[in-house]
Amino acid sequence: LNQYSPIMYIDNETLDGIILDGQKWTQLNRMPGGLIIHDVDTSDDDLILTLVEKPKYGIIQRLPRMSSINGIIDELDLIEEAWDIEEMKAGDDLQALAELSIAGSIGGPKTIKTLDRGDLFTKRQITTGRIHYVYTSSYQEHYITDSCVIRLTDGQYTTDPITLRFRIRRVDGINGGLAQSSLPYLPITNLQPLRPLEYPETKSSNYID
Repeated sequence: LNQYSPIMYIDNETLDGIILDGQKWTQLNRMPGGLIIHDVDTSDDDLILTLVEKPKYGIIQRLPRMSSINGIIDELDLIEEAWDIEEMKAGDDLQALAELSIAGSIGGPKTIKTLDRGDLFTKRQITTGRIHYVYTSSYQEHYITDSCVIRLTDGQYTTDPITLRFRIRRVDGINGGLAQSSLPYLPITNLQPLRPLEYPETKSSNYID
């Protein structure tokens, strides 16, 4: 039963937003200045955010899915796994991929995905460290301000869009987004192990993560 609307706002400890001083990337919920989301009757996996406006000087990226600390695959990842299968079927069919995006696909686990306007992600992906702002422009000695606009829904109630700001200086982002090898907290051993998928009508030996 969904009786209450979600709440999303920006931490007001600072008016500058999230500060990146000599740092190329940040999680969207980093404090001070980051994103705060609450919903008393909706799970994090069902709180869906839409990227309404992209940053001007950087990008929003979604990192690959990771295993839990004990290596067990979380049951909530089954939803993403279903999308993975559909995206694999779609391949390079732009129309099919567009339909998946409209339906709510949030991408497969194997790649670092740059989110475009209208792309979706979940609160759970934020809290598990998979959604980042990455500065991709030239070196700036003095602060410049970047921002993105985000909207939140729990499936029944939708918030007004809000603007999340970033202040960046003393970092060269010209080389683009993140790579797995550049993330100290995401060693390759933390990626989900390959495992077989079994379908009700047939058994498959194809492996995906």
